[in-house]
Amino acid sequence: MKLIGSTTSPFVRKVRVALLEKGLDLPLEALRPTPLTEHPELRALNPVSKVPCLVLADGTPLYDSRVILEYLDELVPEVPLLLTGDARWPDLCLQALADGILEAGVAVFYEFSFRPKDYHWQPWLDAQCAKSYAGLQQLEQVAGDWDEELSVGKLAVVCVLDWLHFRKALDLRSEGPVELSEHFPKLWNWHQRMSLRPSLQQTHPAL
Repeated sequence: MKLIGSTTSPFVRKVRVALLEKGLDLPLEALRPTPLTEHPELRALNPVSKVPCLVLADGTPLYDSRVILEYLDELVPEVPLLLTGDARWPDLCLQALADGILEAGVAVFYEFSFRPKDYHWQPWLDAQCAKSYAGLQQLEQVAGDWDEELSVGKLAVVCVLDWLHFRKALDLRSEGPVELSEHFPKLWNWHQRMSLRPSLQQTHPAL
């Protein structure tokens, strides 16, 4: 098997952390797709050219981080990341919320990274930032009760916080920049404790 993706992608990072937690040493084929680049190899595996893409030993591609995490949990059930019982659905909703925050943040990042500045549309940027900010406010309300046990939901939250901090994706708000440690102190304090985990330290986003 091999994993295709970028070391800066938070969606790829979720899979990389899962692989480390499960003791799977897979090669990462570094690929950084953008809205303006075409990668024929990736397009042949995933028609929408998104990462992560996990290529199985028989050549079968699996894509979308949530799908890959489910596959890895079945592959190595001894180290589960998907919760069971009553805890399952709240944790899956937590993952969905974190991914939604990310999707809005990525849209903002692409806007100011690839669209000429004269064409930036501030109301649209504010609307996307508002989605991310509202999601973070929701996480702030519950983060004080969290422990450091890893699950897909908590993994997604760590990845979104590190990526937002790394890319400064909320700083284009009309209200001004966002310092995560100041605006969401409970969430950030939990993140700091969680980030001591070796798998998270080894996969921290870097250019």
